[in-house]
Amino acid sequence: RLLAESNRMRKSALSMLEDQQQTERENLRLLEEAKELEFFLRQSQQVGQIGGWRADPANNRVLWTEGVYTIVEVPQHSPQHSRLDLETALDCYLAESRSAVREHLQRSRTTGESFAIQVQVRGAQSGVTKWCELRGQPHFDTCGRIDYLVGPLQDITRLKQAADEIQR
Repeated sequence: RLLAESNRMRKSALSMLEDQQQTERENLRLLEEAKELEFFLRQSQQVGQIGGWRADPANNRVLWTEGVYTIVEVPQHSPQHSRLDLETALDCYLAESRSAVREHLQRSRTTGESFAIQVQVRGAQSGVTKWCELRGQPHFDTCGRIDYLVGPLQDITRLKQAADEIQR
């Protein structure tokens, strides 16, 4: 009887070990998949000269993907940009564009409508003015309230320059 109990406990321990190994393999697979998706996102942002943003005006918080940091030429981990607030994020836009961005963010937050506008930013390091397309749409929480806005920012400077060349 003691031998039977010992065998049962050994089988149970082996089963638990196999489950743990299976979980570890699954975790490694998921980690590799996440790394691959992150690489894909980075490459897509570089090629498309695009980044993503998320603005939470109620909490005065803004998040940028690496692509936005690249467009506005701000080091991603700089002290002033480690916790972006709305005003700091808006500082990268030229004055006229800054007011248009504020207006569209407020309107979208109030009406629930998406927007797409062309704006100008100044590269923090180069000082070069860049044309960008800023798109935004509201995100709704489970109660149907707008809890934040999200969208892409794409550098369209080359496109604008090509259009200007054609018009000449």
